[in-house]
Amino acid sequence: MAREFGEGSVVLVDTDPNGSAMEWAARGGQKGLPFRVVGPEEPAPEEHAVFDSQGRLHGEDLAAAAGLSDLLVVPTTPDFLSINALGRFLDDLDEVGGAPYRVLLTMVPWYERLHCPGRVELERAGVPLFGRQVQERKAFRHAANEGVPVYGVRRRGAQSGWEDYKAVGRELVEVVGGEARRASGAALRGARGPWRGRLPGGAGRGRGVGEKRLPRRTPRRGREGVRGRGSARARTRRTSWGRPTCSSRSTTR
Repeated sequence: MAREFGEGSVVLVDTDPNGSAMEWAARGGQKGLPFRVVGPEEPAPEEHAVFDSQGRLHGEDLAAAAGLSDLLVVPTTPDFLSINALGRFLDDLDEVGGAPYRVLLTMVPWYERLHCPGRVELERAGVPLFGRQVQERKAFRHAANEGVPVYGVRRRGAQSGWEDYKAVGRELVEVVGGEARRASGAALRGARGPWRGRLPGGAGRGRGVGEKRLPRRTPRRGREGVRGRGSARARTRRTSWGRPTCSSRSTTR
């Protein structure tokens, strides 16, 4: 957003009790981040303000965030436990009146970069997602240690990580700047009902993650007819939370 709208147009307000954003900025000093990072009590005259909150807002804090924000960016990792917690957060958001939001998948394992089961699960539940997901990379940790954006470190994967966030940023600017509230509001109205009971932690727990099965692959046929009847089928194993997966891995608002 800072690059899109120009220097001095964006401020990051760190409302997280951990103060992670403030620490990140302090490490880089004057040459670190290309935008100001301030605490919740400091003045912020910039046109665009991004609020970094604690992991899961609730109650009055969530209601305030929902009422003041053009768009809530809800980051989550694509594992079962995080999606379970996301379902409960969306219930809380619905209870305070709802707000336009999009879920951002982060720390996605490299082996899920082409097919992410967590994304598939959320899409089936009707949850609005950013089109781009952010792959897990060591370069992000190095950037935090040095107090700079990820493009500011000379590490393997830094440029790819920056490309992930550039794509997310372009989509965010488009949503917030153009037909923002109409498009996001429509996505919210369409998603507020459908995801209920579909996410593992959602209200009225319906057919959950662990109940879906992978389709069986048909045996390959050769000149001798069906060849290797047993070996041609997809071998599956069951995870700790019940979802079969292929044993041959063909997988701040």
